[in-house]
Amino acid sequence: MAESTEPLQESGTPIEIDRFMGRWYVLAAIPTPLDKGAMNAIEDYAWDADAERIQVTYTMQRSKDGPVQKILQRASLVNSPTNTRWSLDPKVLGLYLPLKLPYLVVDCAADYSTTIIGLPDRSILYVMARSPTVDERCFGALLQTCFLNGYDLSKIERVSHSV
Repeated sequence: MAESTEPLQESGTPIEIDRFMGRWYVLAAIPTPLDKGAMNAIEDYAWDADAERIQVTYTMQRSKDGPVQKILQRASLVNSPTNTRWSLDPKVLGLYLPLKLPYLVVDCAADYSTTIIGLPDRSILYVMARSPTVDERCFGALLQTCFLNGYDLSKIERVSHSV
């Protein structure tokens, strides 16, 4: 499939939210302007049972020795019990902006070792794993899944990790 103009859809395969929580290393991305050129990019997800939402902490560096930058967000589950479509609000200047960005879990490995996250218009993509590196065969399979979901592979940037 070539680059698609149809909106990206979340996975129809349900995810167990408790298993999905935790640390994810960003291996590749179609980044936002805020994280373009990032290295050591990590997403940490924590389920807040009282508020029934996910606390998201995105950290990255601009250089190996540069300061760690942090972006806080929170997400609500939109398509329970599938749990693959989230509504995301970023925190800016101490306040969560009610942007309700559609955050789609496009793919999640059965063992929760890798995942692909995107937006319906394919302007943002995160290819992530539970470890900072994966073998090239696994990485190639992840990129193939991106391609099959209508992404232009030439827009995807590899994210390096020095951990």
